[in-house]
Amino acid sequence: MNTNTRVAVVLAAGRGERLSSFSELPKPLLPVSGRSLLERNVETLRAGGVEEVIVVLGHRAEEIQRSVGHLDGVRFVLNPRWESNSGVSLLAAREAVAGRHFFLVMADHIYSPELLIGLQAYTPNGYGFLGVDSNLDTIYDLDGQIKVRMEGDLVVDLGRGVEGAEMVDVRVALLSDRIFEILEGLDNPRITDGFRVLAAERMLKGHHIGGVLWQDVDTPETLRHAEWLLSMYGEDLQPMCRQKESKPFSNPERTLAYVNGILNESDPNHYVLFNPGPVVTSAGVKSALVHHDVCHRDRSFSELMVRLRRKLKRIFRGGKDHEVLLITGSGTSGMEAAISSTVPRDRKLLIVCNGAFGERFEEIAQLHEIHHQVLRYDWGELVRPEDVRTMIEADPDIFAVVMCHHETSVGIINPVHEVGRICRDAGRMFIVDAVASLGGEDLDVTRDNIDLCISSANKCLHAISGVAMACVHRRVWDIIENVKPRVYYLDLKRYRRYEVGLEQTPFTPAVSNFYALEAACDEYLAAGIGARERNYARLNRWIRQELRAMGFGFYTETGHESHTILTPSVPEGIRFSDMYEQMRRRGYIIYGCKNALKDRFFQVANMGELSDEQVTCFLGALRLVMAELRRRSRERTELMPQVLERAPVARSLRR
Repeated sequence: MNTNTRVAVVLAAGRGERLSSFSELPKPLLPVSGRSLLERNVETLRAGGVEEVIVVLGHRAEEIQRSVGHLDGVRFVLNPRWESNSGVSLLAAREAVAGRHFFLVMADHIYSPELLIGLQAYTPNGYGFLGVDSNLDTIYDLDGQIKVRMEGDLVVDLGRGVEGAEMVDVRVALLSDRIFEILEGLDNPRITDGFRVLAAERMLKGHHIGGVLWQDVDTPETLRHAEWLLSMYGEDLQPMCRQKESKPFSNPERTLAYVNGILNESDPNHYVLFNPGPVVTSAGVKSALVHHDVCHRDRSFSELMVRLRRKLKRIFRGGKDHEVLLITGSGTSGMEAAISSTVPRDRKLLIVCNGAFGERFEEIAQLHEIHHQVLRYDWGELVRPEDVRTMIEADPDIFAVVMCHHETSVGIINPVHEVGRICRDAGRMFIVDAVASLGGEDLDVTRDNIDLCISSANKCLHAISGVAMACVHRRVWDIIENVKPRVYYLDLKRYRRYEVGLEQTPFTPAVSNFYALEAACDEYLAAGIGARERNYARLNRWIRQELRAMGFGFYTETGHESHTILTPSVPEGIRFSDMYEQMRRRGYIIYGCKNALKDRFFQVANMGELSDEQVTCFLGALRLVMAELRRRSRERTELMPQVLERAPVARSLRR
């Protein structure tokens, strides 16, 4: 083991602009759980065996030096070109390093001393050793991190836009004098530019940090998360020691097999759901409900929240400016939270309505006395984006526009991409109900300019009912800062205060449902972004083709129908209630339509964990049922003239 790395360079010269609105202090002096970032950094380096700390200063250098000048073994170096890139700041420390190998760290980081101790195992000899973290699910603000791609132990590429990267740079490295030679040959270099040259020379190796904890602090959100990490894991950021669990519970496969066994041996009334939520869930999702008892204020639940919010942001296709909030409630709770938390009392909401769930937004707005207008279409009629533009241009009091992405009552996909662009250009907030489309239809909150997008666990995500989620763009919080809440439980700003940084919920959540939702997200992501959507489209085409061959028509034929649900007509002479009961007897649940479509149309959803075999059996059962019901209908029709002929005779006998 190398024990000679006794010097470290801490870069503390930058301005830290993204935190300037949060605090007037220079970033290195920003307090995190009672001590400044720079002081914490020096103490961590001491714990990792470093004896000499070289701090490169620039912005407000004298103020920083006065504040931490009492620390032993700290030497300050001034970078007069501190407004240049980070590589220039490192070059300012070359004379002080004096040819020794050294640790390079950033002043705006907190990290465990274990990270340094792991790097102490190497002797550079011209190589650089870069700390890398491959546990992407635990990384806060993954989109803002520098991605790293490796071949074996060698780093071959790094940068924020690197494709196919499976790890990130934790910004702690062990380096030799070679890095200075490289940086001197570059024009205004960043540290990452020097690392890329080392990688091209095949002289940069990655050090996998395992479960070591760290966090860079460059936004108010990452500051809150850093404070949470320290409160959860202590000042040294030591991961929790886990008690050994008993053998039967330590094997996930055994638990899964046990759950499968229970399901197979339990109530024989087992149905395959072809209704639009709740949906068929996998045994893996069901088994996630079986866990040790958890307190929602304990760190174990907070760790779940960190993972779950990050995974959901990927499914929403959110970026660094998006946050995901979780609410215990159905999809309707998300609908109510979205509009009751955002629209000022002196402004209006424009509701785009072409089905039952557009009408539900109207009912919620009426209940909360939200001023609103309705752009109303017939059920199933396609929304014309230019109509939205016309209405918001005509009325400057319209603050926000809300519409359903998938209007589930009729199975139509609405043009959120086009409407989102119109709203963004006009400076209006755009709220989208993706309750029945997230995970099943093409939706991208970034591409589609969606400011606030809501969804639910129990539809295309294949999880358990009882969790709603909202993906919110950072700009929303600024423009609704002064909006007084209309509700208590569903106030989105309250959820943000608890969930972003604290990783808690304001009220007792449905804990087990959160675990099931994480298992469902894992299954979605394991197949790859977009894979489920493609499978849904395939199943939908197949079912539509078979239903058409059975003689069913459809409520709409616009070319904009969803890939998750079909709305076929109930054939003349047949009652939907008979279809429902006959299919239910065979183990399949279909769904009746709402309001004006009731008894005339029904719905078949291909949401959920459905296999091709289940779909095949469902279609076979439906053929048999329809053949039988049509036979009965013909017999009734043929019998009717005879009944009418006998009717007068019967009346005569009664007289």
